[in-house]
Amino acid sequence: EMVALKRERGVEIFIFHDDNFFVPSHRRNLERIHALADALEEREIGEFAVVVKARPNDVDREVFTALQQRLHALRTYVGIETDADQGLVTLSRRLDSAQNHAAIQTLRDLRMFGCFNLLVFDPDTTVASLERNVDFMESACDFPFNFCRTELYAGTPLLQRLQAEERVRGDYFFYDYGLRDAAIERIFRIAIEAFSARNFGGGALHNEMGGWRLQLETCRHFHPAAWRPAWREEMIDLHQRVGLDTVAGLREIIEHVRRFSPATDAQLVAELSPRLRAVEHDVKRRWADLHGRMVAGVEADTHSVGWDATPLQRAVPEVSFVG
Repeated sequence: EMVALKRERGVEIFIFHDDNFFVPSHRRNLERIHALADALEEREIGEFAVVVKARPNDVDREVFTALQQRLHALRTYVGIETDADQGLVTLSRRLDSAQNHAAIQTLRDLRMFGCFNLLVFDPDTTVASLERNVDFMESACDFPFNFCRTELYAGTPLLQRLQAEERVRGDYFFYDYGLRDAAIERIFRIAIEAFSARNFGGGALHNEMGGWRLQLETCRHFHPAAWRPAWREEMIDLHQRVGLDTVAGLREIIEHVRRFSPATDAQLVAELSPRLRAVEHDVKRRWADLHGRMVAGVEADTHSVGWDATPLQRAVPEVSFVG
């Protein structure tokens, strides 16, 4: 199927949106990656790359070296979700913090692009567990990430537990709940309002940056003659600019809730939001400059001219004229 998509439709990047791309065995994962790569080479697929998803405990150095070298992985979404001991229990992650940090370090050592999301607000979040997750953001700020609240889904043990505790509102279209800790509820409300433009909807910077990095990695893999290593360092600098600003904003909110009354929360949102937007504007401007240089380099790369011509693209459409 991959070879057919490449030859007939010009598909070069294959996204495995599959939670089970990896199985709980490094040996079997390694065998599967090599078997798939061998089969693709035998069929002369040519240039291609993949995007995958993984749990932190899937990120093994030997396996990911093969993923990088044989299947040319451009991006790995790592399902970290939480680094707090409390959150790991509440969300039944069956992982520990050390595995989260090891996954990030392995990707860093291999110079691979990874991204992640943190469910920093869950039904049992405390200020201490939130701070643990903010610390993790800081430690991994050279990777793009986002943060949000844990949502409830039909049939899950977490939903059943909260229903038994009579903490759930709504129905399967949208299950809502209040956070157990009053201070965390305040922090959540302030953060969601102040960070809304950065986290959610069209143009949300936390989401956009993952797409930008994918463009950069695509250029690196498919246009090596145009590629400039300094571009990667520029991109990582943008990740760190946004990540550390997000960390600072969340810590400011946490400290505000510790020190001031709820009556002052709206004032904090009014003061913090413009500062967040200013950073977002600056980062988008810097990306536009980097993107422009990258596109110019690709357009000037004569090595790849005509590579994407496929039977579908060369086809002459039939046009009917009536009257």
